[in-house]
Amino acid sequence: HSDLHPTPLADGRVLYAGYSRTGEPPDGGAGRFSLRSMTWEGVELNEVHGGHGGPRLRAMPAEMPDRTVAFIESDGEQPDGSGRLVQIAWSRPLAGPRPLADDGARYRDPRPLPDGRTLVARAEGSGSFALWLHDRVAGRPQQLVFDDPAWHDVDGLAVAPHAEPMARIPAVWPERF
Repeated sequence: HSDLHPTPLADGRVLYAGYSRTGEPPDGGAGRFSLRSMTWEGVELNEVHGGHGGPRLRAMPAEMPDRTVAFIESDGEQPDGSGRLVQIAWSRPLAGPRPLADDGARYRDPRPLPDGRTLVARAEGSGSFALWLHDRVAGRPQQLVFDDPAWHDVDGLAVAPHAEPMARIPAVWPERF
């Protein structure tokens, strides 16, 4: 099916963007991507955010060190999936997302850094994407990391130590081993 952008969570689950066709206005049957979680073996499916109303696309999720989730939301008008950089808190995932930038730029591929900042691809207007350090508290890009104007620089990833996700074994069937 049309599930995108899987990412491991600290508690051992997988967070991803999952597609569902709604068949109801305002989508007119076009459907939407919402944030969902499941265990690594594909059970305990849960809707996390965005299944009912609001923008049609919620994708590219990344769990931040402070137990929030940064992701991209848009109405799906950009073919590359870019849009607004927002976040939700695990304590209230169904509450409206908080914008992390209000500068009119297009964002994609947020990635957490150990110091709490976010590495994100950012483009202004119809320009190419560049990798930026983004200050989530201040709500603005902080420092340009890499930009080759001839290419879209996306999907950056920090090479840094991180905690191993918690192992989750939801069911054990001794007679099967």
